[in-house]
Amino acid sequence: MNKYPYSVYLAAGTQAAQPTKNQIYLLKLSKMHKTKYDDDEASQSEEDSEDDNLSNDEEGQVHLSSVTGLKCGVNRIKTMNGQAIAAYWNENGDVNILDLNPLYKKLQSNQQSQFNLSQLHHKVFKNQHEGFALDWSRLKVGDLLSGSVDGKIYLYQLNNNDWIRENKAYEYHKGSVEDIQFSPIESFVFASCSTDGSLCIVDTREGKHKQAQILVKAHNCDVNVISWNQVSATLVATGADDGCFKIWDLKYPKNDAISEIQFHNKAITSIQFQPNSDSSIAVSSEDHKLSIWDFAVENENNNEEDVPDQLMFVHQGQKDLKELKYHPVYYEMIVSTSANGFNVFKPTLDEEEKKSEQSEEDQAQIPVIKEEDLNKYFQQMSIQ
Repeated sequence: MNKYPYSVYLAAGTQAAQPTKNQIYLLKLSKMHKTKYDDDEASQSEEDSEDDNLSNDEEGQVHLSSVTGLKCGVNRIKTMNGQAIAAYWNENGDVNILDLNPLYKKLQSNQQSQFNLSQLHHKVFKNQHEGFALDWSRLKVGDLLSGSVDGKIYLYQLNNNDWIRENKAYEYHKGSVEDIQFSPIESFVFASCSTDGSLCIVDTREGKHKQAQILVKAHNCDVNVISWNQVSATLVATGADDGCFKIWDLKYPKNDAISEIQFHNKAITSIQFQPNSDSSIAVSSEDHKLSIWDFAVENENNNEEDVPDQLMFVHQGQKDLKELKYHPVYYEMIVSTSANGFNVFKPTLDEEEKKSEQSEEDQAQIPVIKEEDLNKYFQQMSIQ
């Protein structure tokens, strides 16, 4: 089991009131310990001694490095599977691929730094419209997808040590592409969702840019976000503008959703299956709540009519939640972003269940790319 203290690296982009004030941040959060009875001294009991090694009064540390010289806000940013390479959409409609390794190397020794964008290796792909959908492949190094508000989806790939974008876009949605995700088991398959209410699955081997292989009429409103289950690859979750989220089984694309939850009362802003589970999922909403669900739970003793059996945890205190991410290694750890900052937390769930699943954390691995390979990728990068 990964032991405390925890250390986490995060990439983030800003949307400042003045366009030239925007920055990209790389953060290192370290010396993070389990907090025990911080808010309820009366809860302390004889079991304290068993957990003394987990809790610690040592203060956590935050180190921050930044990239300046941006000309507009950042719509969305994604790092390449544990590597210090980021892709981001900006408000001018550009998709950028950026090498953050100079910042990362300094943060490793707790040194903060600031670089101008012109000092870093980066490549720019121009678009007619801005976008929000972005995803790196977990199976094929360097593969990237982007989706824009004009319904266009582009695939980017490494070719001769440089990123190349396919000339032809995928155009099968009738509205803005809101989210996109590669399949967890097939490098040539991806899913997308749109303001047209649909969930689509595409197999790039088919060569059909105007038609998806699977089209699901998922919601009667905008579909904002999707998540592909990493354990059971036939399951995909969708979150919509009306606060509803659903889970679909792609083996039966013409059937209704296998689960439909109307718990949140405003738009769903982020959704993700827990990486090690086929039944647990986290959801955030514009109602300032983040909920955690387990669809394997059947609670016969639940006497609360308004509380679904599958609801495990509700996280509150953040305003305008925008995105949540499970950590790929630290079991059940979630990072959530909002208008008033970041939260990093592990929910208090059933202890017996957690003990039986702690081995999952040990088995999780982040893909590693050698530094010499990264250098090759950037030798020929240029602005276009």
